[in-house]
Amino acid sequence: MPVYNSGEYLKTAVESILSQSLREIELILVDDGSTDGSSERCDEFATSDERVKVIHQKNAGICAARNVALRIAKGEYLAFSDHDDEYLPGLLEDSLNFALENHLDIVKYGHNVVKIRGRKLIESRAVHFETKEYYKECVGDNYIKLFLQGALTCVWDGIYRRHFIISKNIQFDTFFTSGGEDVDFMGKIISCQPNLGTLSKVFYNHYIRLGFSTSTKFNENKILSSLSFPRRFFQYLTPYDFRKIVDDNSLLYVKLLMYETVGNAINILNSSQCPYNFKKKRELLDLIYVDKYIDHSFFKCSNYDLLKNSFSYGILYFLFKRRMYHFCFALYTIRSISGKF
Repeated sequence: MPVYNSGEYLKTAVESILSQSLREIELILVDDGSTDGSSERCDEFATSDERVKVIHQKNAGICAARNVALRIAKGEYLAFSDHDDEYLPGLLEDSLNFALENHLDIVKYGHNVVKIRGRKLIESRAVHFETKEYYKECVGDNYIKLFLQGALTCVWDGIYRRHFIISKNIQFDTFFTSGGEDVDFMGKIISCQPNLGTLSKVFYNHYIRLGFSTSTKFNENKILSSLSFPRRFFQYLTPYDFRKIVDDNSLLYVKLLMYETVGNAINILNSSQCPYNFKKKRELLDLIYVDKYIDHSFFKCSNYDLLKNSFSYGILYFLFKRRMYHFCFALYTIRSISGKF
């Protein structure tokens, strides 16, 4: 667990892990240069519970913090947590049993996404999967579907066989400083053709605390991460039959890029904290049109078919293809006001 100025949230996060029914665990807290007393709290947890190990380091970011923990972890399986989130009862024991019974390298479970402003609940939704196993080549064939379901966008919603991660030399890329690192980490895993399973149970609460979470703040690195996704997506699926996967999932492929590249970029550029003028925003969005890693089928999708699959992305696709960027930004302004898209 990377820890950086966690404030009052650290206690709940740590105790939700230490109170798990599976007792034979180690919890590695990586204090990433905290200045609010979180460093001392980490040491207190280590003093009161021998299962807790603490590493103190100068601030280097979430990727570097997780990589440090990966190098010293000793368990058969690894799990992650953000410093202000919460494990639900049974997470470790149930997911570990499922992994061992089905010879799985990765197990993904459902989670709640809870949006909060101060003490006020803004929105809460549950992300569910079906209980199912995917072996080797089947994982690549289902990558787009699993991604859009939310199974391949985060690392804190799963457990990972340590030997698989270490033997494949999979680490977090420190290029990502403000989001995108989880998608990249999961993509690297998928490129190594793991045995993956999904559980229908919800075992994790992920909190988006407006004004506290880094995911709610503007950073140019977020835009670069979104624009680089088509290249990384191609690389993740290189060991598989990329052409067949895109052809078999043509509509979902368009939806994937609309979500992860186009939609994310527009959302970031539309932020009130974004310092760019419209000309700069237009230049960045125009880069998508000349990206050699975007398959030609992306621009040939039937707008009617996409509207039937996703009304909101169908509208955005219609506007984006015609470079009607003012209307794209207006659409996301309406979304931010209504809370829906």
